[in-house]
Amino acid sequence: MIVRLLALALALALLPASAGAHGEHGGAAPLGAVVTLGGYQIELLSHPAPPARGQAGHVIAKVLRSDGLDPATGGEV
Repeated sequence: MIVRLLALALALALLPASAGAHGEHGGAAPLGAVVTLGGYQIELLSHPAPPARGQAGHVIAKVLRSDGLDPATGGEV
């Protein structure tokens, strides 16, 4: 599972695409470990947690700056 999480985090970092943040993920739970990459910490969250086959859900990439754990702004995912 950690290998999949690292692979997904790496793919998110290397494949640029636009993304919109809606900010409403208070009910989301972590899917695994936090990954530090290029000065940022990336944590994957899901709602519902854990994700269930055949059920609609959301996967959220929570991106923070490693130096102060402030939310990263103005970037591309």
